[in-house]
Formats: sequence, structure tokens, C-alpha cells
Amino acid sequence: MTEDPAKAIITNGSFEANIKAMQPTSLQDLPVELLKQIISNLPFSARQNVMINRYLRSICEQCLYQTIILSGQPRRSLRLLETFILRPDLALHVRHLTIDVSWANKWGAPSEEIPDVLKPDGAEALSLVRNIQSLSMDDIGNWMHAPKYARIRSVVSSMKLARLSISLIEDPMEGFGDFGPPMPEEGWDRKAVAEIQTMLQAQPLLGELLIKSSSLSDELLSTLQSTLCSADLPNLKSLETVPKLAIPFTAVAFRLESLRLLPIWNWSEELFYQLKINSASIRFSLGRFRFDVWYGDEWVWGNLDKIFTLFPNLEDLCIMIHARSDAEPAIYYFDKISLNLHVLPSLRILELRFEAFSQVNSEVGTEFVAHIKTICPLLETFIECQGKL
Repeated sequence: MTEDPAKAIITNGSFEANIKAMQPTSLQDLPVELLKQIISNLPFSARQNVMINRYLRSICEQCLYQTIILSGQPRRSLRLLETFILRPDLALHVRHLTIDVSWANKWGAPSEEIPDVLKPDGAEALSLVRNIQSLSMDDIGNWMHAPKYARIRSVVSSMKLARLSISLIEDPMEGFGDFGPPMPEEGWDRKAVAEIQTMLQAQPLLGELLIKSSSLSDELLSTLQSTLCSADLPNLKSLETVPKLAIPFTAVAFRLESLRLLPIWNWSEELFYQLKINSASIRFSLGRFRFDVWYGDEWVWGNLDKIFTLFPNLEDLCIMIHARSDAEPAIYYFDKISLNLHVLPSLRILELRFEAFSQVNSEVGTEFVAHIKTICPLLETFIECQGKL
């Protein structure tokens, strides 16, 4: 006959004493995943207080290096890469990295700030980040195609990325950081596109691509559009870029679910037509659309219905209005938006943002929200410009 476990605990000692004996007596007794969660929620300045021994220091380092954001910080980015050379074990913890590589344009000039271990291009240090999933390369415009960045491209190509963010793509003929654009070699556009295509083909798991700005010529855009194919972006589900660069990508990214078009000044009928033709394959499948617009773009404000009907089955729409001090109150633009929402019968989530360089009245009343609800009967969530539901 088996003994009752509860009775056995009481028999072998007091119930309270046994319960106390089973409880962890220190942080080290907690499961690793729970300990990571606790450390991750601590303020950055408080984490150093937890590193009281080698074991806890190791756990803290895993949390500290898992996500690193150094946008706009080239010197700290240099020190980070130097740390990876000295402590390659830390580089293995990195999953999400945003790094400022503007210093990469200065290798030709003597600089005491660039550690010798990182020369000639820092690619060796970057290659140690072998478990990375998300990479953002800021403040370098031509690393995807310029010959001098071939080693960096090779390193990035060896990564298995789910997300890639690029601050800028420039024409090779423009010469980043030079006094003037050099004369382009024959076939320069095909060579540049081939490098971009090779980079994309090396990332079959890529699901999210962000290209924040572009200074590409019409010639290079045309070559990109004629060369890019669906096999280059087999799993791309989210794209964020300027409208001109979105055109060749939307034409071949058949699995795209989310699109963000960044603000430009020169929207036109021709640009809209090109986007409409090339995004036809995702017209009815795109579920989320984020549209950034300048407050003074007359073409956009006069053609919102045409823009919305690009993707008539949208369930999630976010419009970000970029304004200056001479802009009208936010409700002025929101009213214009509301007049055209009837073309989106499936809309469930609506977010309206108003970003101004100076203080502008951006309050939204309950009457406006009620009005939106009558226009979009399936609407479940409305997020206004102050971020309130």
C-alpha cells in the first residue's frame, strides 16, 4: 500500500519546514528563463547590481547583449565591435542589432578613434554575431553595392536574418562622401542591382525589409524593376520604404501582408499609376497599410480615395501626417480622411497620427470617433493622434 505523499511530508517534518526547504533561497536557484525575464525587466542601471558572481554575470550578459540599439552613436558602435573581437562569446548572444556604421566611410583617412583590430572595415567583428535575427545598418548609403564594402556584404549574406533595415540606398555614381559624383562606368546599374539581388537571395528567411530613404536614379530603378523576381523575396511579408522604391518590390513580393510608404514631397498621378500597376498582385491580399504624408501635399489630399482603393480589403490602416507650425489643426486633415474611408468596408483598425515640429492642436473629440464608426461599421479599434484607444 503506497503512502499518501502529503502525509509523508508531515511525517518527515513540519509542513512549513518542508515547503520552505522546497522554495528557492537565492536568485541562482530560479530557472534560467525566469531569471532572464526578471533581469530583462530591471532598469539598465540596476542590472549591474545583480552581477554578484560568475553565474549571474553570465545571465545578465545574455540579457544585455540580446538587443542592442546604437542608432546615431558611431563611437559606441565602434566600441561594441571592438568588444566582439575581445569577447566573441558576447557576440553570440546578439539577436537584434541596430548599429551606426557611418565611420565605415572614413577608412581612407587617418583616425585615432578607429581601433586597429577593426581595420580595414570592421567585417571581422561583425562576422562574430552569428545568431543574429534582426540587423539595422544606419548612416551608410551604398554598402549594398559599392565594391569597397564587399566584405561587409559577405558577412551580412552569411547571416540568417528575419529582418533587415537599411538607412539609405544611393546610386553608385553619386559617390557617398566624395566632393562630386564620378563618371559612372558602363553597366554600373546592372552591377549595382546584381549586388543588391545577391544580398536578398542570401536571406531566404527575410520577412521584414526596411529601406528608409533612397536617392536612386530612374535608370537604376528601371534596372531593379526589370531584374528583381519573386525568388529574391520568397518570404517577404512586411515592406517599409519610399513609394518609388516600393514599386519594384511590390511587383514581386507576392506574400506581402504589410506595407508602409514613407513620406515624399512629389506624389503625382504618374507615380500613383506605377504603384497601382505593380502592386496589382497584392491588391486584395494586403491587410495592413501605413501611409506617411506631408500636410501640404495637395495631390495626396485630393486623391485619398484612389490611394485607399489600391488595397480595398485592408483591415488595418495607419496614416501619419507630418506637419509644421503653419499646418491646420489635426481634425482638419482627419476630416478629409474620414470622407474617403467608405471605400474600405473591411477596416477593423484605424490609427491616425499627427506629428508636428511645433505644438499644434491635435485633439480629437468623441463625436469624430462616433462618426468614424458609422462610416466603418466593422471598426473595432481606433487610435487617435495622442496614442489613445
